[in-house]
Amino acid sequence: MIKIIFAKKKDIRGILSVQKSVLIKNLKTKDAKKEGFLVYPISAKQLKEVLDDTRNIVLCAKDNNKIVGYILSYNLNNWMKYKPEWIEKIKVKNGVKAILNEKKVIYLRHIARKKNYSGVGTRLLKYFINLLRKKKVDYIICEILEKYPKNKRSVQFFSKFGFKRVGSITYDDGLIWGLYLLKL
Repeated sequence: MIKIIFAKKKDIRGILSVQKSVLIKNLKTKDAKKEGFLVYPISAKQLKEVLDDTRNIVLCAKDNNKIVGYILSYNLNNWMKYKPEWIEKIKVKNGVKAILNEKKVIYLRHIARKKNYSGVGTRLLKYFINLLRKKKVDYIICEILEKYPKNKRSVQFFSKFGFKRVGSITYDDGLIWGLYLLKL
């Protein structure tokens, strides 16, 4: 039976194992056609730092104590410590920067599941949204790869939960990401 829990440091190895199973290592090769979708991995050291800060939220889906999925998120202010240029690089619709600066916002960095665990991503995101509503968070923002290649499955997944595209960001490597926002 799948159980959703708050991640602890002892879960780092399992989270990294799930990450590895969905990581696209090279977007310019056939690797981009596999079922993976994570492009920017998190290291064990970075993950430990995220877990050390209680303003961040990391959830795990476990099946008989084996991690089969996870959500990794940051308080938006924490995310901007890691990526200080992020707020300057984003191109968003009118009013969105004010929301990001004035409201309680969580940046959803990763949601991932092992290949044979259909439905785990949905369970994780539902749990995550309910948790954030209880914590009186105003918004969730995430990025979904749009160019190259467009991650249509993630766009459909987040759209069914009510996430709306509010802008984009282009990183130094030329990848273009759509910014998706959910009002809680």
